[in-house]
Amino acid sequence: MNPCLMIGAALLVSAQEWNQYRGPGGKGDASSSDLVTSWGKDSNVVWQVPVPGKAWSSPIVHQGHVWLTNATADGKKLSLVKVDLATGKIAGDFLLREVAEPQFCIPYNSHASGTPVARDGKVYAHYGSPLTACVDAATGKVLWERTDLKCNHHRGPGSSPLLWENLLFLIYDGFDLQYVAALDATTGKTVWKADRGIDYGTDNGDMKKAYATPALIELDGQLQLVCPSAGSTIAYEPRTGKEIWRVKHGGMNASSIPQVAGGLVFLGSGDGGWALGAVRLGRSGKLDDSAVAWKTARGATQYNSIIAKGDLLFTASEKGFASCLEAATGVTVWQERLGNKFHASPVLGKAGLYLFDDQGKGYVISADRKYKVVGTGQLPDGCMASPAVVGDTLLVRTKTTLYALGKK
Repeated sequence: MNPCLMIGAALLVSAQEWNQYRGPGGKGDASSSDLVTSWGKDSNVVWQVPVPGKAWSSPIVHQGHVWLTNATADGKKLSLVKVDLATGKIAGDFLLREVAEPQFCIPYNSHASGTPVARDGKVYAHYGSPLTACVDAATGKVLWERTDLKCNHHRGPGSSPLLWENLLFLIYDGFDLQYVAALDATTGKTVWKADRGIDYGTDNGDMKKAYATPALIELDGQLQLVCPSAGSTIAYEPRTGKEIWRVKHGGMNASSIPQVAGGLVFLGSGDGGWALGAVRLGRSGKLDDSAVAWKTARGATQYNSIIAKGDLLFTASEKGFASCLEAATGVTVWQERLGNKFHASPVLGKAGLYLFDDQGKGYVISADRKYKVVGTGQLPDGCMASPAVVGDTLLVRTKTTLYALGKK
């Protein structure tokens, strides 16, 4: 039995569900899905539907519908969109909150960058400090909401929620306040809240913010909620919020979901710091350099998350590079420049890695030690959101449109 596993939002997720950011376990793994390897605006498009507004959140799939958080460009309206998976028709567009004075958001972020999570007929939508809401999937009715969990995101929100048992985990790493909260998924009430307590070495709030989504891992029967932040990553006991370990890696704007393999957890530090590194699991307290297996700037990614497959790691960077690294050592196996910036995280299909850049160009790259372009495609506008997979269908959200790509 593998002593180190990533735990998904639900113990059992069918092939017709992709119910959280990057799918089951947050791994981006759809390696059993036979996805198309070429596409265009009118080629291998099962359906497409315009999605007005500005939002970088990824699609999820729950109970036969695609769900998207959405917002107006100015952040004054926060909504949740429901799309019929079979037809691509809008089945609901639910306005959840109107915000009189939205926080500042930089142009290459959005007010709805957090991807929702769903289970048992409920959808949990998170927009950072302005709103977290639980919505009935059948009716769109808001079952509970929280608007009192404060922090100044300074340049817009980015973290997505994680659901486990009856707990909804949220990360708030802002300019002014930095903490992790666990809410009761049924009532929305706070179960625990843990302040980060990180020595950032500066009073500059810009160096304290981050956008990462937590990962739940199991190591030798112990569950750990691993939550990256600026400067450090901290693991908590998920039921109580008690700290298990922390490691200092420097940097700011951390956005990557931790991945695990071979007794290591792989962390991205965002801007500065390690860039990309591996920490040996099985330790507690404040970890020193002996816990660090390796760190490297080569192949690191700032905005998105990595793919772990067997003994290899795969990344797509904001500088337009795709890279393959040895998971055990961090040594680069190959690195190739594909073109434009990658904000969206890759997903793994049967044919290989699926990468989408900010200009709408898509690539299928072999997920092994030999670099090979298996296929390409182009969609109008750019891709800031990470794709989702359901069955053999690839769901891609561009800046303006949601596409279902598949064999016709």
